[in-house]
Amino acid sequence: MADESFNQNIEIELKVKIPDKESYLRILEQFGEDFHLIHQRNIYYDTNEGDLQASKIMFRLRNANEEWVATVKSNASQVNGVQKADENEIILDQQPTSINELKATFCKLKDGGFLNGHDLMPLGEIINERHVFNKLDNEIFEIDHTIIAGHHFYEIEIETENINKIRNYVQELFAKLTLPFEYADSKYKRFLLLTR
Repeated sequence: MADESFNQNIEIELKVKIPDKESYLRILEQFGEDFHLIHQRNIYYDTNEGDLQASKIMFRLRNANEEWVATVKSNASQVNGVQKADENEIILDQQPTSINELKATFCKLKDGGFLNGHDLMPLGEIINERHVFNKLDNEIFEIDHTIIAGHHFYEIEIETENINKIRNYVQELFAKLTLPFEYADSKYKRFLLLTR
């Protein structure tokens, strides 16, 4: 199974909670009709022994509009709503399904020693509908509706180097709509809390 491209970077992202569906729809209305819609299915993996969680590593396969992407995130931190993590990604030509394919995919992204010789197993999956908007001189705003273990979550994510500018913009938007401004945890953290 060939991979098409490899990407390695440090992800810096602001995540803000949207309190409920009504607020989510109001925010979408504010952003307008010029957007790109993406349907995502995220499948998370670890060993039965939890080796990756113990090392604070997230391994995910994502299907988005019929394209598969494998991602490893590590060294994650969050301060004042800004989440930072080392991120390695590979675009795949198909979903790896066998134990050997999963392990080989992980090892392209991270040292296989983190698995401690154990096999990878699926932990579960989440479904996400993402509206993508280009605003403020090519800043990409992602407005998400996520289903995790039957629970519905709404949030805005912006991967940016202009954190203060974007934070101020979102704070002003929420104030205009009289919505509480609160930072969001990562989807993976919420997934683990709801599925343990």
